[in-house]
Amino acid sequence: MNLSTSSIKSTIISFGLLLGAISVIFQLMLYFLDMHYKNDSTAGIVSLIIMTGIIFYSLTQFRKSNEGFISLSDALKIGMGTSLVSALIGIVY
Repeated sequence: MNLSTSSIKSTIISFGLLLGAISVIFQLMLYFLDMHYKNDSTAGIVSLIIMTGIIFYSLTQFRKSNEGFISLSDALKIGMGTSLVSALIGIVY
């Protein structure tokens, strides 16, 4: 179980940093294209798809590293932790 906890932390940090970096790059792209003030739902949908995709990818990578097994509590920890790290990066940005 201790190995799993270490793997959970490393998964949360690595994919949270990845999601945060991609989110910042996406927001900078919108800013430089002068699309950040438009009330278009497309940018929101694209950002939601990116977030969902990276969280899903982090869960599949964790499951693959644990011999195809992931519990619901581990999945919730990884999903919420990844979102939290990404949100902290977004707040700092």
